Amino acid sequence: MSKNTVIIKLEIDGKERTFTAEPKFRMIRRSAEIGQKSSDTFGPEDLDEQVGFLTEVFDHQFTIDDYYDGISSQDGTREFFRIIGELNGNTKKTLEETSKNE
Repeated sequence: MSKNTVIIKLEIDGKERTFTAEPKFRMIRRSAEIGQKSSDTFGPEDLDEQVGFLTEVFDHQFTIDDYYDGISSQDGTREFFRIIGELNGNTKKTLEETSKNE
């Protein structure tokens, strides 16, 4: 696994499944788009957009419904923000490493 690999575990059909992805840089842009949403107007459609984003990150290896039904209510939001953090953290780390090598 590369240092840019992200992992998520979901329960699907009663079994825990592990999904891995090596997201493209476009996902950083998409995370910025989603992050611009105001929490004052956050609604069900926004939640669908966040979960849809996760399916994009993982190259549609699972569906929006797989995510909603395969993760606990406590972990659903936490995992979303963890993955966003990993995407942005990996980018920041790569930039820092690149500037050290120049």
